[in-house]
Amino acid sequence: MLMRIITINKIQINTGFGMFVCVCNAVTDSQIIEELDNGASSLRDISRRLEVGRNCGQCCKTAKQVIKQYHAENKMLDGLGYAAI
Repeated sequence: MLMRIITINKIQINTGFGMFVCVCNAVTDSQIIEELDNGASSLRDISRRLEVGRNCGQCCKTAKQVIKQYHAENKMLDGLGYAAI
C-alpha cells in the first residue's frame, strides 16, 4: 500500500495507517484515497461507494479535506510530469 502524508487542519497525517474519517461506517482515509484512485472524484461519489456522511454527517468536513488534498497532490504531480501512484 502506498503511504501518503496529507495535511488536515495543519496536522500532517500518514494515510498508510488509516485514520478513521467516518466512525459510523468505519471508513478510513486510506479507503477514501483508494476509491479516489479508482475513479471517485467527489464527496458524493465517496458517499455512494462507502456510505460516508449517510448517518450523523460529522465526517463530511474531514472527508472533503481528504478529497481536496488528494486532488491537490495529483494536480501538483501532473504539473511535474509524474504519474500518480
